[in-house]
Amino acid sequence: MKRNSKLLLLTISGGIFGACLPLLISLGKLHFFDQLKIQWLQWPLRIVFVLLFLFLFKIFKDSRRFFRQSEIEEDDGRSESQYKKAFLKLGVGEMLMNVYMVLGIFNLSISLFLDLTTHLSLVLFLLDYFLFMVYFLLLPQYKKTIKLLRNYDYPLLAMPKDAPNLLNSYDEAEKEILFEENYRIMFQLNQIIFPSLYGVSILVSALTGTFQWFAFLLLVFLHLYINIKEYRSIKHYYR
Repeated sequence: MKRNSKLLLLTISGGIFGACLPLLISLGKLHFFDQLKIQWLQWPLRIVFVLLFLFLFKIFKDSRRFFRQSEIEEDDGRSESQYKKAFLKLGVGEMLMNVYMVLGIFNLSISLFLDLTTHLSLVLFLLDYFLFMVYFLLLPQYKKTIKLLRNYDYPLLAMPKDAPNLLNSYDEAEKEILFEENYRIMFQLNQIIFPSLYGVSILVSALTGTFQWFAFLLLVFLHLYINIKEYRSIKHYYR
């Protein structure tokens, strides 16, 4: 577990490093880099994708292995320990799947805005596209793990309507933890993150001399969306 934690920290740190530098360059913060150097700065992120893929494949496999061992283990203490490890690895895997998707979209977006007229740029774009599509190769592993641990046939391409069905496979303690964590996230978004992003948007507008309409409207839309969606839970409970 300690070794996996270090690998997780290294993977996330590498992802942040690989993502932040191209972002700064694309915003003109490091204007002395040309497009070729931008592409080279994407390589740490590409390495992260490979590490994430291997780690996710292993973590889902380990999750299923621990769960099977917990069912045949005769010692109650060891059985409970293996059971917890199985669900812990599943939770970490779910989080890293989301990280992979976010970084994949970000990296592919950078490649789309680079000059694709050269042979090298086109090859690198195809490489980034392949690394993004690799995400979908992990979905069967995730589906198999969910099926075993939660006894739920999770669809490969899940839709919002599938979320309640997946939630019903959780026990009451898990649901309570999810509720508390979601409430904490909502509070942080409303009180800290979105106000900070508004401030950053205004600051960037002041520095560039151009109001960032798209960024500001996008923030407003997302801010309103999550709060309007929160009304559904209130309405569902008090109806």
